[in-house]
Amino acid sequence: MKKLLLAIAALFCTTLSFAQEYMIIENNAGGWTSIDVSVISQAYFKTYPTSGQGTKENPFNVAAANAKCKETGSEPSAEKYYVKGIVVSVGSSSNGPIAYIADDESGVNRLYIYQLIVPEGITLSRYDEVIIYGVLYHYRNVTTEMEGELVSINGQIISGDVIQTVPIADVIAGEDGVTYSVRGEVTQIANTTYGNFYMKDETGELFIYGTLDATGATKNFASLGIEVGDIVTVMGPKTTYNGTTELVNVRVLKIEKPVIAAKGSGTLSDPYNVQGALDYINTLGADTPSEQDVYIKGYVTTIVEQFGTQYGNATFRISDTKSGDNFLTFWRGLYLGNVKYTEGTLLNEGDEVIICGKVVNYRGTTPETVQGNAYLYSLNGKTEIENGGGGTQGDEVKVVTISQFKAAEVNPDVWYQLTGIVSNLKENDLYGNFDLVDATDSVYVYGLLSEKGGAKKLFQDLVAAKGITNGSKITIIGTRGEYNGMIEVLKAYFVSIEGQGGGNTETAGTLAKPFTPAEANEFASKLEAGTNTDSTYYIKGKIVNYAKNGDFGTKYGNASFYISVDGSEDSEQFYVFRTLYLGNVKYSDDSWVKPDVGDEVIICGKLTNYLGTTPETVGNQSYIYSLNGKTEIGNGGSGTR
Repeated sequence: MKKLLLAIAALFCTTLSFAQEYMIIENNAGGWTSIDVSVISQAYFKTYPTSGQGTKENPFNVAAANAKCKETGSEPSAEKYYVKGIVVSVGSSSNGPIAYIADDESGVNRLYIYQLIVPEGITLSRYDEVIIYGVLYHYRNVTTEMEGELVSINGQIISGDVIQTVPIADVIAGEDGVTYSVRGEVTQIANTTYGNFYMKDETGELFIYGTLDATGATKNFASLGIEVGDIVTVMGPKTTYNGTTELVNVRVLKIEKPVIAAKGSGTLSDPYNVQGALDYINTLGADTPSEQDVYIKGYVTTIVEQFGTQYGNATFRISDTKSGDNFLTFWRGLYLGNVKYTEGTLLNEGDEVIICGKVVNYRGTTPETVQGNAYLYSLNGKTEIENGGGGTQGDEVKVVTISQFKAAEVNPDVWYQLTGIVSNLKENDLYGNFDLVDATDSVYVYGLLSEKGGAKKLFQDLVAAKGITNGSKITIIGTRGEYNGMIEVLKAYFVSIEGQGGGNTETAGTLAKPFTPAEANEFASKLEAGTNTDSTYYIKGKIVNYAKNGDFGTKYGNASFYISVDGSEDSEQFYVFRTLYLGNVKYSDDSWVKPDVGDEVIICGKLTNYLGTTPETVGNQSYIYSLNGKTEIGNGGSGTR
C-alpha cells in the first residue's frame, strides 16, 4: 500500500502539503485529493542536505551525488567524483559487484553502484561505511547511478589492490576503540569455532579475539580455511584485556597461502608431497600411466566416495594443506594392505595419509591415481587394518549387520557401525529418530548426532548439510540399548551417506559444500556412459550462456544452460540440461524471475555421463535450488540489466 501511494504521489503530484493527518495532493487536472498520511512512513519524506565537493579530501554525501547525477544527465560524467555513504544492500551481476549506498542505514536516499571494482579478498557487508571514486549519471533519467572503485572501507584507505595496513607495533601503541588493519602470519589458532588466533609481523605479536565469516556471522571460523602459516590481512577495533592487546571480531580481508614447494622422490622412505606428485604427473603424456608405483603423502580434503563393503574402494582428494590449496585425486583405490575394504577405520577429512600406486594425467587435465592400481598405504600413521569408525574416535567399533547388532547384549560401552536405509523419518524431526533397514533386519535409531558426543536437537542442520531423507543409505555408529523391550541404537552419530562420501565433516556435492562445475565434470565423467547417479548432488556456479532455445518458458517449464565458477567462458563449464525452476517445479509464470547470464545458481539433481562424453544433469531430474541466494519463487527482475 505504501508503494502504491508513493507511486501515485510521484506520477500525479505537482505540489505536496501536510495538514494534520492528511496529505493534500494537487493533481494535474487541477483537482485535489487527500490521503491519510498515517499509512505512509514518514521516512519516505525525510530530506537530506547535500554536502561535499566530490573531492578526495571532501567527498560528496549521497544526497549531493544524487543531485550531481540528475545534473549530469544520462551520459556518464566527464569527471570522476568521490562519494561517501553507508552500504544498505550488496549483490552481484554479470558485470561484477553491485551495491546501494545511502546517507544513513534507513536507505531512503539511495545511489545505485552499478559496476563496482572491489580489490580481491575484500567483501562488502551491509552497513559498511565506504568511499567510492568514479563517474555519476542519471540512467534513462530514472535511476541515479555510479560506476567506480572502492577506495575506503570503514575508515581504512585502500591503496592499489590492498587496504593500507599498519605494523602490529602501531596497534599495540595505539588507542583502544580505534579500528586497525594489519597483515601478518598466523602462528597459533586457539579456538576454531570463534576464530581466536595469534598473528605476528616483524614488529610484534597480536591476539585476534573473534573472527567474522564472509557474511559477517560469528562462530563460523572453519569456513574461512585459515591455517597456521597463512599470511592474513584483518581489520577490527582494538581493545586491551588483562594487559593483552587484541583486535575483536575482525573481518578477514585477504588470506595468502604459503607457496608449496615440491618435495620427495616418490619412494616409501621419501614420498612425494602432493606438489611433487603433481609436478611428476605433468611430465607424463595425457592418459599415460606411470610405469612405476609411487608413494604420495598428504591430507584428505574431500571425500567423494567413502570406503564401503559393496565395492571395497574409495575416491578422495589429498592436498599438502588441510584447506586443499592443491590436490590429487585418489580414484577408486583399495584399502590398507592393498585389499578391498571389508572392515576398519573410515576416512575423515583432515586425516594424514600415504597412498601408493600408479598415477596418470587423465585427459591431460586431471592428475589422479590409476583405478585399481593404487591403495591406501597408511592412515594417520597406521598401516594395518583395525576395527574403527574414524581415525580419531578412540573407541573400538565393530562393523556389523543390523541382525548381528540386535543379537548383541545391551552395553553402553561397546560401539557398532551400521549401514542401512533410512525409513519412517518424520518431517522436521529435531532429534533424528527413525528406522534403519538393511538386508538382514531393521532397528530403531533413537536420536542421531552430527558427530560423536555432539549437541542434541540439531538433526535438521545435519539434514541440510548431508541431504538425509527417507530412502537415504547412511552409515552410523552407536551403542546397543533397549527400552520397554524394543531394541534401539543409542548415542548414535553420523558417519557417511552413500554417494556423498563420509566422515564427520562436510563432503563434496552436498548443499554445505557444492561441487564446482569442474568438480561436477570430473565426478560425472567417471560414470559409465548413460548411467545416472542414484543420489542427488549440488553444483554451484554462474551462468555463462543458454543453450539454443534453452531459456525458461511456460511451454516446457525447464531450461538448459552452461555454468562456470565465475561465469566466464574461459573457465571450465558444466552443462545443466533441462533443469526445473526454484522449488523443483516447472517454470509456469512469465512474471517469475528468469535467471540471467552472470547470475549465481546452485543446482540440485542427478548427474549422468551422456554418451560417455558429456557430463550433465539428468533431464528434468534437477532443479535450481537457489538463484542469487534466493530459494523461493518471486516476481521481478533478476538483479541485472
